[in-house]
Amino acid sequence: MNATIHQLRAFVWVVRLRSFTKAAERLHLTQSAVSLLIRQLEDNLQVLLVERSTRRLEPTTVGLELLTSAERLLEDFDGAIANVAELGARQRGRITIAAPYILATTFLVEVIAEFSAKHPAISVHLKDSLPGDVLNQLRSGVADLAIGSFRESEPGLQGSLL
Repeated sequence: MNATIHQLRAFVWVVRLRSFTKAAERLHLTQSAVSLLIRQLEDNLQVLLVERSTRRLEPTTVGLELLTSAERLLEDFDGAIANVAELGARQRGRITIAAPYILATTFLVEVIAEFSAKHPAISVHLKDSLPGDVLNQLRSGVADLAIGSFRESEPGLQGSLL
């Protein structure tokens, strides 16, 4: 008994929308493809999940039972995929750091070298700046991170002490 993610997703949308055609549009498939997915799911489970007529489409009692579990399963699956994609995105990319010249040429050299050794797919660009210009570079989007001495609370920014 094998049910695929595609079959479950098609089933959920067919029941939610009470239409093979609308579900097909939502899933960017043809109506016949959605119908085939539902038929395969019913064959695999050896139960009727939706009652079809020319005017109505209604889930069976078994179909309603599956709907709850399928929605939860798909939500968990989609969440897991999103988490993996987010982790992957964090493992590669580019970051620009704005910092005053003295920090950029002393303290940050070692920190960036250590970070780069651990995360070789992330390129780090350092913008040495005047101390008063560091936050402006962050606010304008030139930098992703600002390091320096700042007031305890900067409006619209989050900070942490090192």
